[in-house]
Amino acid sequence: MGSIMKLIKYILKYIPLALIIAFMIFWIGSLIKCELLTCVHGSEFTIPDEVTSWIGNSGSTKIIGYSDQSAKIYYYYLNDYYSVEIDFIKNNSIWQYKTWRSVWSSGSADGASWPYFHHSPVGMALLCIAGIPLILLAGIVLYKDIDRKIKSKNK
Repeated sequence: MGSIMKLIKYILKYIPLALIIAFMIFWIGSLIKCELLTCVHGSEFTIPDEVTSWIGNSGSTKIIGYSDQSAKIYYYYLNDYYSVEIDFIKNNSIWQYKTWRSVWSSGSADGASWPYFHHSPVGMALLCIAGIPLILLAGIVLYKDIDRKIKSKNK
C-alpha cells in the first residue's frame, strides 16, 4: 500500500510539469510546421481584395493548413488587432479563394486561431489564466523537490 501511495504522489507531483512540457512541445511543433508551410507555399497565395480592404495590405500571412486540394491561411495585422482565416481550394492547379472569417479584431470578433492564439486578447487571457498557475505550480514542485534533495545530501 505504501509503494502505491508513493507512486500516486510522484505522478501527481509531476503532472503539471508534464502538461506544460507536452503543451510547449506541441505548440512549438505547430508553429514550426506553419513556418515551414509558409516558407514553402506562401508565394502560391494572393490575399483577396475584400480581406485587404478590411485589414490592409501590410498584414502578415501564415499557412496553418495545407493539402493538395485545400489550404487555410492566417492573415493578421497586429498593430490594429485584426486577424482572419482564409480558405482556399485548388481548381485546375490554381488556388482560388473560397471564404474568410474574422478570427479577432479590436471591435467585434473575439476568437483565437491555433497555433497563433497568443495574437488575440482572448488567447492571451487563456494563456495567462491557464498557463501562469501551471508554471507556478510546476516551479513550486521542482523547488521543493530540489530543496529536499539538497537537504538530504547535507545530512
